[in-house]
Amino acid sequence: MASSLVTKGANVFYDEYEQANLWGKDLYAHLTKIYRDESKYCLMLLSESYAKKQWTSHERKAAQARAFTENREYILPLRLDDTKIDGILDTTGYIDYRKVHLEKVIDLIVKKIYQYNRDNGITYEIVKVEDVFQKQAIGVNRGRPITDKDMTTECPACGTMQLLSEASLSLDEDDTIYTCKNGCQPIVVVSRPGLVAWPGRGYRLGEHAIRNTRNIYVKTENMRVPMIINASKAALMKLRPSS
Repeated sequence: MASSLVTKGANVFYDEYEQANLWGKDLYAHLTKIYRDESKYCLMLLSESYAKKQWTSHERKAAQARAFTENREYILPLRLDDTKIDGILDTTGYIDYRKVHLEKVIDLIVKKIYQYNRDNGITYEIVKVEDVFQKQAIGVNRGRPITDKDMTTECPACGTMQLLSEASLSLDEDDTIYTCKNGCQPIVVVSRPGLVAWPGRGYRLGEHAIRNTRNIYVKTENMRVPMIINASKAALMKLRPSS
């Protein structure tokens, strides 16, 4: 579940991902800060095992202290069984994992995060492919920065070859969308920061992933042969297919 959320671009605190960072820390103080002060939401996997563990009890109390001070849903209960958990009322809305598929749970969490961002004025700006190249210092030794005017690709729908600078730009949630200059369809997506480029759905460059439906050819006047960003078969897919 944690890896699926990371793939969707969410920043997840999960102890197995934080072993090096947690080593030597005062866990009581650190985890209190995470759950009480720093998280947008606290996902609780409610089960018999959860109820018996000492650290989950501490985490729950810190999360409940946060929920008490905020007039919104901060704790998101996900029930794995029917075990009663102290402090989680029967009237609290929850998702039953025995009845809801994992992909649906992930989608609901991501929607909650998007709504939180909108409600709190957290927005992302359009990020061009040239911005990603420049952040990664790609082509800096070729005389000048590489720009969208140096990148050519083809629209799968109409077959028109075009510069990325000719495509129209827009935001879809937090992703930057390049749409064919003829308005046919999206041709390139620059994913929001942190999104994982799973196989067949683009290439990770720094904090972004570039997802292109056809090869992108990058060539400046100082390059003998173009660089190629190979097309991604699943460039426009929003959900990862189940294996």
